[in-house]
Amino acid sequence: MASLGDRILALIQTSPGLTDREITDRLVEKAAPQQHVNQTCNRLHGRGLLVRRRRPDTKIGNYPAGGADSLLAGDHAAVPNASIQPSAKIPFQPVTATQLADWRRRLLRLLDAIDPAGDRPQGEGLAGRIARLSKAGRIPRHIAACMRTVSESRNVTEYEAAELSVAESAAVEASWGAVKEWAGKRGLKF
Repeated sequence: MASLGDRILALIQTSPGLTDREITDRLVEKAAPQQHVNQTCNRLHGRGLLVRRRRPDTKIGNYPAGGADSLLAGDHAAVPNASIQPSAKIPFQPVTATQLADWRRRLLRLLDAIDPAGDRPQGEGLAGRIARLSKAGRIPRHIAACMRTVSESRNVTEYEAAELSVAESAAVEASWGAVKEWAGKRGLKF
């Protein structure tokens, strides 16, 4: 049986512009969780095999890379990475939902190192925890803002199936870098 990625690529060749939900309904089953399809589409996008962009109805559609639809979407780097010469500059790739989920998990581990489980209120969410630790002076305000940027960007990609723009990706990547730098200077492992 073909992998999910192969099946998605075949489907969008014949039906370009399908959302993750529509792909899930067709390839998995109606109303099945779409997280696996979303992660696979983000991976394929990161590898340059498909293009994700907003449709006129504001939902994120998936299009074959290199086709007329992807060129209209601004996919000027539709050539697979294998054909890029070592001296060629690799275009900036947007941060994926998978990367953001990983960064959020690492952020939670960092907060666990700063704030052991016994010290926090029951049911406190990530944003509340960052705010409490910032207010208590355990996390500087500017680093707390960077942590919220990572967390909120992950939430947007996860719950709204949105794709970060190049500028948004650069901002969240810089925020994550600032968090790592701050933690590293304090010897915090995560």
